[in-house]
Amino acid sequence: MTTSILASAAPTITYAPAEGVFTYLWLLIALPLAGAAFLLVFGNRTNAWGHYLATLLPIGSFVIAVAMWLGLLAKPSEERGVIQHLWDWVIVGDFRANVGLQLDTLSLTFVLLITGVGSLIHIYSIGYMKDDPKRRLFFGYLNLFVAAMLLLVLADNYLLLYVGWEGVGLASYLLIGFWQYKNSAAVAAKKAFVVNRVGDFGLSIAIMLIFVTFGTVTFPEVFSQVGDAQQSDLTWIGLLLLLAACGKSAQVPLQSWLLDAMEGPTPVSALIHAATMVTAGVYLIVRSNVVFDAAPTAQVAVIIVGTVTLIFGAIIGLAKDEIKKVLAGSTMSQIGYMMLGAGLGPIGYVFAIFHLLNHGFFKANMFLGAGSVMHSFNNQENMRRFGAIRAVMAGHVRDVRSGLAGDHGHPAVLRLLLQGQDHRGGLPAELDRRHRSGPRCGDHGLLHDPAVHDDVPGQEALDRRRAPPRVAVGDDDPADHPGDPERGQRLRAGVQRLDRELAGAGHRLRAPGAATALVGDQRWHAAARDRRCAAGVPAVPPGRPAHRSRVGFAADGCRPQGPVR
Repeated sequence: MTTSILASAAPTITYAPAEGVFTYLWLLIALPLAGAAFLLVFGNRTNAWGHYLATLLPIGSFVIAVAMWLGLLAKPSEERGVIQHLWDWVIVGDFRANVGLQLDTLSLTFVLLITGVGSLIHIYSIGYMKDDPKRRLFFGYLNLFVAAMLLLVLADNYLLLYVGWEGVGLASYLLIGFWQYKNSAAVAAKKAFVVNRVGDFGLSIAIMLIFVTFGTVTFPEVFSQVGDAQQSDLTWIGLLLLLAACGKSAQVPLQSWLLDAMEGPTPVSALIHAATMVTAGVYLIVRSNVVFDAAPTAQVAVIIVGTVTLIFGAIIGLAKDEIKKVLAGSTMSQIGYMMLGAGLGPIGYVFAIFHLLNHGFFKANMFLGAGSVMHSFNNQENMRRFGAIRAVMAGHVRDVRSGLAGDHGHPAVLRLLLQGQDHRGGLPAELDRRHRSGPRCGDHGLLHDPAVHDDVPGQEALDRRRAPPRVAVGDDDPADHPGDPERGQRLRAGVQRLDRELAGAGHRLRAPGAATALVGDQRWHAAARDRRCAAGVPAVPPGRPAHRSRVGFAADGCRPQGPVR
């Protein structure tokens, strides 16, 4: 009786045949799929312009999706469903599986996210991959990724959804291992592929069980018969669908592949985390909401998995120093929140999808911002080696702050971030004291390890932490450079000359006073070296390569007697 009540309480949508603008529903998938086929078939002949074609096609899909969104808005809420039958696919006795597309408010939300954010990532990739000799191949894989994800969310039956599901897995394997000359990237791609096979096995068994139970795999027909099914059958179907979602969305216990997947190019990370792969599991749970509402045991399992993962992912993110792996841990945690919301039933589905949509935008923002920072630091990923970011990349800092605002989701934090204030301003006195004496990097609050970054031991390291992050290069203080009062004038002149060269050469760090900002920290290095040399301690620690010592200095890094030429 409970099952029938839950089934009858599910919202009903009337699906009508595609008419008007909805007759172009197939183009949403066909455009990026055609781009992938064209670039992969015609090969090197498309190297010069293939990336532009690959970028325009998802934009075309996004324009069509917006037109369909406007078309659905014009319909009553209970009639916002469209089905387009393309052709008969599998016909065996009474079983029939069609190639058909289903568009409703849920699938359209995903279509807008995939094509909108995916198009922005394509545009970003034009510059990011400009020096890669296989850029054309990369864009072909990106188009394949978008097409497979669109098929997944637009399929009108579980069997066609499975085709898109496997297409997403294939595209992720190709893109994570795109730089396969790196052993770490090749291993990460294989790991992602193998771990996802476990989840795919669960989905395949679930589809078989759905067919045995209901005699069909089409969504409307399956959901209309849920009230007549046995509780045990629904529970097993729900648990197997959850296993599939855990693999694709990197939820416990199948989460191990996600951090290693950061070995791929940064646009791939943004696409996987924001618009495609990891959101597929949430879509599967929410699309199958009628099954889970009628299977309380499976619903509780979804809640447990989401709760464990949201805590586990946050802890992993806190423990990592690599900027992309920190964001990967954050994604794992955020997807856990979505799974938790989906597991709560009808009251939580809307919040799960709302957060998924919000997460898609701010996580793409943060990954693409991280990619820009890594480029500026010569592909360095360790945040403990970052510094002076706000001085030379102020625009990127503002952009990433907007992403952090969406990630934090707290009004007080939103206000601090969006107003550009220092985080310390809103902390209690005790936390403020700890923050001021704790590890910092520059003046932007990133972790900073003096033992790694400065080579300054003991009390000097503590002084370095507490000192102002940068010193304006004006009239140089002779006390900073004992024994060489002319060093300040030479330093100031060199900095001004470097500023002019950077501004005239179109360097990526081009900004008024860029060199001045960067040299500020170097003055603290110089002062620390002088104090170490005065105490008889080598300025270059044992084991440091000899080329790290400056030209004109002794092998131990200390200044020789007399002026330096």
